[in-house]
Amino acid sequence: MVRAAYSSGKPTFAVGAGNVPVYIHRSVKDVKEAALMAITSKSFDNGTACVAEQSIVMDEPIADAAIAAFTAQGTFFLNEADQKRLADLIFTERGELRPEAVGLAAQELAQKINVKVPSDCKVLGAQLSEVGPQVPLSREILGPVLSFYRTADLATGFERCRQILAFGGEGHTLGLHCEDDEAIATLSALPAGRIVINHPRCSVGWVIVAPPTRLSCSERVLGAARSYRTTSLHSILSTSNASLTKCDHGALCIKRTWGFEHARSHKNTATPCEPRGDRVSRRGGEDLS
Repeated sequence: MVRAAYSSGKPTFAVGAGNVPVYIHRSVKDVKEAALMAITSKSFDNGTACVAEQSIVMDEPIADAAIAAFTAQGTFFLNEADQKRLADLIFTERGELRPEAVGLAAQELAQKINVKVPSDCKVLGAQLSEVGPQVPLSREILGPVLSFYRTADLATGFERCRQILAFGGEGHTLGLHCEDDEAIATLSALPAGRIVINHPRCSVGWVIVAPPTRLSCSERVLGAARSYRTTSLHSILSTSNASLTKCDHGALCIKRTWGFEHARSHKNTATPCEPRGDRVSRRGGEDLS
């Protein structure tokens, strides 16, 4: 139904698969904090939110520290044999999710594949080297399971994230843990409707601005009418959004608004800009802001 709507040539309100990659760059401020954010987000509601993390793509210089941080904070890494059993539990032979496995806690999933995990286990991890139908755990999983990839540098990290998004996640969400402005600018070219920087994907994708009824996929990539959250307010309000930035600098300046960060092009990064955002909602000419 969604595919037919997207193919109609008309604006479409729809949702899609969320195979969400999260890239941890070598410039990350705190690897332990990045791991905690990902685990907290992915374990929320037992991993059933499409906007939550699916794959962790690690820059090689911080990869060992990232694995250690994830392990220390509740991720249990499976060996290859256990990964195969988990994939058979979660997916059918055609690569479809088995409904009976959706939303099970990490402890329950481990028990069903006869793996003993620590009592504080929140997420099951699988270290992978490929993306595609031949590797079922590289798909979107509606459960507390994360795949992990090591990449040599920014270029290979970009390519790995692109592959993950192309395998069922284009137009949805990308996560970055990074303090390097040029790296953020490069990764912002990936086909995602939301690029969430230094923050848990789940909280930004769902609740940071307004409780949504739908989390649309990108109009730029998939042809949806909007990539922003769609709530009941959109059916009754005509809303105008204005964001003003006072800045005489240039290259890339990061401005922080409402608890998340986004990149804006400027000429140098010596001094950050001073953002000022104004949100005005009108219905029949009445100012509701």
